[in-house]
Amino acid sequence: MTGSSVSGQPLSDATQMVLVVDAARAPDCGEQRQITVEPVEGERAGIVAERWTVERCGSVKLYRVRLTPSLSVQEEAMPSIKGRPPRRFTPR
Repeated sequence: MTGSSVSGQPLSDATQMVLVVDAARAPDCGEQRQITVEPVEGERAGIVAERWTVERCGSVKLYRVRLTPSLSVQEEAMPSIKGRPPRRFTPR
């Protein structure tokens, strides 16, 4: 994985959550996921937001990861796909 602005346990937790969510989206893909991370501008103060791009089995998925006092991962629609609401996954 490349590009994250966080490290340590928050990065480990975010990575694990993205991999769990992505594995549920493509359960038949046994290929190792390639993850690239870039910052997202425009979030409120105190929130680190990143766009995680996951490449696996010939497809690409985008996830928005927000690191606040609690972690959340939200699937983003590909730029060429419109009208599909984002999916949210927040741990309980």
